[in-house]
Amino acid sequence: MKTLKLNEDTRQAYNLFDSGVIIFDWNWNILFCNDWIRTYLPKELKDATNLEKLIPRGSLSRLRVRLQQLVNTHNSLVLSSVFHPVILILVDPKFPDGVMRQEGTCRSVLLIREDGTQTMVGFLQIWDVSNKFLQVNELQRSILAQRNAEEGLKERTREAELANRSKSEFLANMSHEIRTPLNSIVGFSQLLLNQTRKHAVSGEFDRYLKNIKLAGEHLSELINNILDLAKIEAGKLELSEEVLQFKQLFQGIFHINKAQAQKKNLTYNYELDPQLPDFIVADRSKLNQILMNLTANAIKFTPENKSVLLKASCLVPNTLQLQVIDSGIGIPQEKQKKIFEAFEQSDNSITRQFGGTGLGLTITKKLVEMMQGTIDIQSEYGTGSVFTVRLPLEKAEALHEAQPEIPLDQHHFSLTKLVLVVEDNPINQEMLRAVLEEAGIQSCFADDGFQGIETVLSLVQQGMPPALILMDMHMPGMDGIATTKKILEHPECRKIPVVGLSADAFQEARDRALAAGMSDYLTKPIDFEKLLPVLNKYLGSAQTRESQIEGHTDLSPEDREPLKQELLKLSEIPGIQTEKLVDQLNHIKNLYRALNATFPEFTEVLEKTIYQGNSQQLKNLIQEFIQQQEL
Repeated sequence: MKTLKLNEDTRQAYNLFDSGVIIFDWNWNILFCNDWIRTYLPKELKDATNLEKLIPRGSLSRLRVRLQQLVNTHNSLVLSSVFHPVILILVDPKFPDGVMRQEGTCRSVLLIREDGTQTMVGFLQIWDVSNKFLQVNELQRSILAQRNAEEGLKERTREAELANRSKSEFLANMSHEIRTPLNSIVGFSQLLLNQTRKHAVSGEFDRYLKNIKLAGEHLSELINNILDLAKIEAGKLELSEEVLQFKQLFQGIFHINKAQAQKKNLTYNYELDPQLPDFIVADRSKLNQILMNLTANAIKFTPENKSVLLKASCLVPNTLQLQVIDSGIGIPQEKQKKIFEAFEQSDNSITRQFGGTGLGLTITKKLVEMMQGTIDIQSEYGTGSVFTVRLPLEKAEALHEAQPEIPLDQHHFSLTKLVLVVEDNPINQEMLRAVLEEAGIQSCFADDGFQGIETVLSLVQQGMPPALILMDMHMPGMDGIATTKKILEHPECRKIPVVGLSADAFQEARDRALAAGMSDYLTKPIDFEKLLPVLNKYLGSAQTRESQIEGHTDLSPEDREPLKQELLKLSEIPGIQTEKLVDQLNHIKNLYRALNATFPEFTEVLEKTIYQGNSQQLKNLIQEFIQQQEL
């Protein structure tokens, strides 16, 4: 007997039918019978292998003709006991004559076997229509089954939604638990590094501090990668498009990674298509993350004395192509698709040798797809890889120049303004107290939400309302949202800005904070470059460039003029020509070294201003430096 091997799911589905199913070939050999058929077959026919054995002789000749028509026309054939007292020899002891009344359909279907071969077979389905009562019961059972199925689907949907919420809550809580101590590590290391500029410390001490800060930032990056992946998979990461200078962003990524490439003595270059526009519309942070991930990976997996090349070009129609080309370890053909999967790398030993979570390329691919783009890889094991990203290209008009950021200890806030910090973690309190003191800001602290409300009302009654409240979101007893709502309920407190501080980096947390009346929201670890604009916004800052341009040059009068000319050349280079600006600045640094002069921190300020693209600010800084140093 020829048999049909159905997969287990299909076999179980057919066996659950409350009707008969027979699959047969055109020689009438039975390939499959479901349990319903086997149940109602007479005992002597249960092992039948040919359909003719199951058809009464009185119906056989007519059915043979009609089935042959079915083979020729491929139409459906309707069978009914109205025309044939019996279609198949089936019995049901419920009825007096022991014969079941049937209706059915037979049609030809294309069968794809497990080995991939295809053939046409017959598919016969039989229903029991012995009486109307049976039909009504069948309808009732069908309706009940449908309702049960719908209820089951609703229940599974509810369970899935609950699981998704639980996952989000778990990630948010884990984010909070990990970021809270990390906030202190990164914050205090930043503060200590600021202090080293004012005090003479050993090179070893300074190096240790920088290592702590770098390790904290690396840990923060790993946490962000895991949370970003969770947000992307949950559909909670959104695009935020803006006008940006692409060439400057591209060159900035190149220079940020240059030091790491130089450590490995790599031939490290980039190429920019002259056809690329100066300004485009894109999501800056996601484009930055895509380029950073690919560039950092290329440098990490490329052995010493090899090469890494970054390329950006304009394709027709309106397509931005980014390529990162390396002569690194390469990826075997069979592993190339797998590397875009979460926590996967081409070889598990790579994790031990190079480190990392294996999330970078997964996140990169998902970000590219979010931006309606594609990412491809061409690689040969032991030779190198080429990662190619193609994104929609939307040109834009020029940007207004952004104001450069000024370091923390170069801000001077009004001593009459008070900041209230509501924070339950003592270490975070200490860190924020140090940050605010560094900026010359008066502060007071509350250990929880209840004390926060009491402190605000007390200060208001004394006629000294806080100019700003920094509010931790996760506190025992009363969280930051509930505390904020209670504070803003009081008419005399409604104009006090409240800024949420939280380790929860999800958009929903930010949205809840703003909906509760908070004016802003910052995530932990607190980034000083994000905190300062917030302090400026709500406290106002009398900024000074005095500390930016202070420092002596130890230059003789005859050496001052060449330095001045080189600085003036720097000020005349257009702001969008980042590479030329950086080259000229490096030339100035080398000039200082050649003259054995004190290397001023001012050059670091210039470099940061270059990457911000503010050419007017660059000119102003250079002019002030020349005047103050009497060059």
